[in-house]
Amino acid sequence: MRIFKEEQRFNQVWLIIVLLVSAIVPISIYVKDYLEDPSENSTLELFTLILIVLLATGFIFFFKLTTRIDNLGIHYKFFSFH
Repeated sequence: MRIFKEEQRFNQVWLIIVLLVSAIVPISIYVKDYLEDPSENSTLELFTLILIVLLATGFIFFFKLTTRIDNLGIHYKFFSFH
């Protein structure tokens, strides 16, 4: 029997564009508030927010779905969760 293997990653261009837009929106809102009244928020909070948003959106690039079909059945592995 043949063995079929497939590996999928989440690095499509449309997904990168959606992630960039979803990362830019909260950062730009917070930067706008920070520039209007810098005494209300600290610079450390600004850099922490930017770091957290970038790490959260970049986390999806570590995902990998591996599928294998052989005579024993269908096997899958979703890296970082499985």
